[in-house]
Amino acid sequence: MKVVQAGSVVVRAAGRAERGDPVSKPLVLVVDDQPGVRRLLFEAFHDDGFEVELASGGAEALRKLRYVHPAVVLLDLRMPGLSGLDTLREIRERMPDLKVVIMTAYGEMDMVREAQEMGVQWYLTKPFDLGELRCLLGTVMDGVAVAEVQEGEIVAAT
Repeated sequence: MKVVQAGSVVVRAAGRAERGDPVSKPLVLVVDDQPGVRRLLFEAFHDDGFEVELASGGAEALRKLRYVHPAVVLLDLRMPGLSGLDTLREIRERMPDLKVVIMTAYGEMDMVREAQEMGVQWYLTKPFDLGELRCLLGTVMDGVAVAEVQEGEIVAAT
């Protein structure tokens, strides 16, 4: 990860560090309105060697994206205020190549299809298994196109 000074604000950029750079963790932005989900994902990904930023909703996530540049965003679709889809639209306008994984409840396939039309290749159905999410995050970081992780299996995009 590279750190760039922008005025009085430090901007953290995603990516692997150069050799000898003491900071080498990729950054993950978790956007979910449920504090328990955010805490669980923070602890799990931090333990896995990622730097983790948390946002409790879409508006907060968009503010953070002015200063941090994550390798991937984990985005809940159903949130009060700015919805996950509206947040995704804004992310696509600002950072069209940013990798986004959407988290959604079972049965919200219309929303998933809309997100896929906006370039999302990966989604996870809640409730999810933490091991499945870790596997999916590794896949996303490696740049493999996958649409879904469900019931312990990764299902390729169609």
